Amino acid sequence: MMIKLNPKNKTCFHFEPPFEITRYFDDVDTDAPANEQIEQLLWIPAVLVSRFHGQFPTLYSELDELFSVGMLTVCEIVNERKHSASKLGGVIHVSCVRAMEDYCNSLNSVVKVGTTTRYLNHQRGIETPSHQRMSSEHATYDDQTELHIRDACEALGVELSGLNTKQKRKLYEALN
Repeated sequence: MMIKLNPKNKTCFHFEPPFEITRYFDDVDTDAPANEQIEQLLWIPAVLVSRFHGQFPTLYSELDELFSVGMLTVCEIVNERKHSASKLGGVIHVSCVRAMEDYCNSLNSVVKVGTTTRYLNHQRGIETPSHQRMSSEHATYDDQTELHIRDACEALGVELSGLNTKQKRKLYEALN
């Protein structure tokens, strides 16, 4: 199931963050220290977590982790210091929603298959393993063949991209 927050659905369940958060609806003073700005903006991920919980009750066990993802996003955006005070809240809201959706959609996959994640990983220089959805009549699961091959290459100390015939035989023997 693809998890995407529906902006028209305002259903919320109660979420109690691990520490006290106060709502701050005015524009944030962008000249203030970063920790003050972050404190004023933490209500956004808290509200988003309660909305995710309202729309997807099965995420109950992941609420604290979703809040952590939102907090990390707030910290990253505030520390960039490239948004004006009037736009900062909106940018954080959209970024938190995307980060939380990405986290939720990666829960059932070893390789985080979202297109956005692959694109961001490509920009950062991280190579994301390819993914193929395999299914049987009883279950759906990820194809982990490439991960096994990469692990075997790492254990043998060889580079996957330039294998010679002798290294291919060693890799074959290691996999069998």
